[in-house]
Amino acid sequence: MRHFHSLALFFVYSSLGYYISAMVAGLRFARESRRPPGPLPSLAPSVLILRPLHGFSEQMVDNVRNLLAVDYPNRRIVLGATSETDGSARIVHAIKAEFPASDLICTFGQYPTGNPKVGKLMWMLERAPHADVVMMIDADGRVERDHVRRVVSELYADDRVGLVTSIYCARPAYPLLGARLEALFINTDFAPLAILSKYFERVRHAYASCIAVKKRVFDAIGGLSDIKDCFGDDLMLGRKVAASGLEVKVSSAVVTMVTEERTLAEFWGHQLRGWRVDRRIRPISCGRILINGPFWALLCLFSGANLFAIKLFSVVLAMRIAMAAWMIRVVFRLPLSFKDLLLVAFKDLLLVGIWAASFMGNKVEWGGKQRILTADGKMQEVA
Repeated sequence: MRHFHSLALFFVYSSLGYYISAMVAGLRFARESRRPPGPLPSLAPSVLILRPLHGFSEQMVDNVRNLLAVDYPNRRIVLGATSETDGSARIVHAIKAEFPASDLICTFGQYPTGNPKVGKLMWMLERAPHADVVMMIDADGRVERDHVRRVVSELYADDRVGLVTSIYCARPAYPLLGARLEALFINTDFAPLAILSKYFERVRHAYASCIAVKKRVFDAIGGLSDIKDCFGDDLMLGRKVAASGLEVKVSSAVVTMVTEERTLAEFWGHQLRGWRVDRRIRPISCGRILINGPFWALLCLFSGANLFAIKLFSVVLAMRIAMAAWMIRVVFRLPLSFKDLLLVAFKDLLLVGIWAASFMGNKVEWGGKQRILTADGKMQEVA
C-alpha cells in the first residue's frame, strides 16, 4: 500500500506541474493567435477548401455559412455530400440557394473506402480545379475571417514547411450534458496537450479540424490514396509529410468546433472511439491518464485519509479548475459558467472509466456503422 501511495503521489505532483506548464504555454499561444496574420507571398497562392459533410443539422448549415465568410483573395470552396439522398444534400442545396453567386463547388458521392470521409475527400478532389494549396476543414468547425490568410502565410513563411494544421477549441451546441462534457474535454484536455506539443516536440501529426498542405507536397506523398482505409487519416497525413523531410507546423489560427452530443451515452461513445483510435495509432496519447490530477489525488485520499491527503486533494482540484478556466476564458475567450467548472472533475473521473474501457475491444461506431480497428491502422466494416 505504501508503494501504491507513493506512486499516486508522484502522479499528483506530475499533474500539478502539467497544469502550470499548460497555463504558461496557453498564454504564449494566446498572444500568438491574437497577432495579425503574417504577409502572403506577392502572388497569393490559390487555395482549394474542402469540407466533407455527413448528415444534417442546423449547426452544420451555420458552419458552412461561416466558411463562406472567410477573407482570402483566391480561394474555391468545395462541399461534398455523401449522396443526393443523404441529409447532407439538404445542406448543399440550402447553401446554394442562399448564396447563388458564391464561388462554390458541390459534389455528391464518395469512393468505397475503409474510411468514408477520406473516400469523400478523394471524390471531391477529382472534381475540383487545381490550386496551390489543399485545405481540409472539418464539418463541425468554425473559423475566423482571417483563418485562411493566417494559415497560408504560415505555410509559405518557410520553404521547409509542407503542412500546417490547427488546434481547436469548442462550444457546446446546446446546454445539454453530452455537448458540455465534450466541449470541456476539447478545451481542457485536448487543447492544453496540443499546445504543449506545439512548443516542446517536433510535430509529426495533423488535426482534422484544419489541414493545409502545399499541392506539390500533397502530390509527392501520394495524396490520400495510401490512407484511404486508415482510421487516423489526419495523423497519418502529417506523418507522411514529416517522413518526406518537410516540417509540419501547428498554426496560431484556431478552429472552434461545435459539439452536438446530447447525452452522457453519446459523450461516452465518442470518447471511447477516440481513445481506441489513439491506442492503435499513437499509444503515447493514452498516457495522458497519468496527468489526471483529480483521479490520482482521490487515490491518495483513499490510501491515506489524513489531513495532508485532504489538503493535497483540495489543492489539485483547485489547480485543475483554475487551469480549465484559464484555457476557456484567457486562451480561447469562450463563455464559461460555474456549472461547467463543477463538471471538470466529474469529466476527469469519467475519462478514467473510458480509458479502461478502451482496452476492452477494437470495435467503434463510425459514420453510423460498426467498424473494427485493425492492428495495421485500418478500418473494416462489421457485416
